[in-house]
Amino acid sequence: MNIYKDDINSDHTIIDQTIGNTTDTELLEELKGKSVVEMIKYLQEMVLEEDTELNVSLTTDAPVASTSSKVKNGQGINVVIKGSFTTNLIGKWADCQGVLPAPHQMTTQLDTGSKVSGSSSVSGQLTSANGYLFRFSKSDLNLSDSKNYMFSGYIRNGDASNVQLIFEGNSKHGKIVTGTNFERTAFALSSAEITALANYESLVGFVSGSVGQAAAVDNIMVNEIPAEDVALSETELLAKYPFVKGVQPLTNIKSYMYW
Repeated sequence: MNIYKDDINSDHTIIDQTIGNTTDTELLEELKGKSVVEMIKYLQEMVLEEDTELNVSLTTDAPVASTSSKVKNGQGINVVIKGSFTTNLIGKWADCQGVLPAPHQMTTQLDTGSKVSGSSSVSGQLTSANGYLFRFSKSDLNLSDSKNYMFSGYIRNGDASNVQLIFEGNSKHGKIVTGTNFERTAFALSSAEITALANYESLVGFVSGSVGQAAAVDNIMVNEIPAEDVALSETELLAKYPFVKGVQPLTNIKSYMYW
């Protein structure tokens, strides 16, 4: 990630950033409004996968004397951080604080009365025998055919027959939930299985029942995993990869800062 002088306000707060060729909006939101000192502290607390590095370079022509006595006008700062982290590719919809994209044969709304975290979940009522609480296509999620992914979410049945998390075009799915309490469910797809999916095929919250019956979802996550984790059981996947929104550390880190 490179943050340049044009990306810094006069009060030294971050207004924009890019990782590689893709803007990470969740990390951007975390960095917005932070001072240079706060930004570096936040990044130092992040964790990366073993054997990978996050290189952060900051250069500004504005005075940043409050950062460190070693940092002078126009001088650069470089932070290298090593460790383990996970990134939720669902983005801003992850914690269901807004109505989710592309429901199908369901009427959906925010539900503040029943949730896992935050102020709401997303619930819906069937307008047919089967429906989707949401849809995120392979293209929407920008899934790579060369990578492996875990898909998870908290789902709750209302008075429908059942609700489950599935990816169209593949027979794998997480736990089929029939109870009225939120349960976290997960499954993983290999790079070969991702390759076999059409770009329009989607991760969906599938609800089966009758017209008017309801179900709900909260805290959805899509994250990249190593090939060896595809064979893990649902219980093992859930234990290894807790829900995160945006980018979040999983283990302790090693960090280095130099000028």
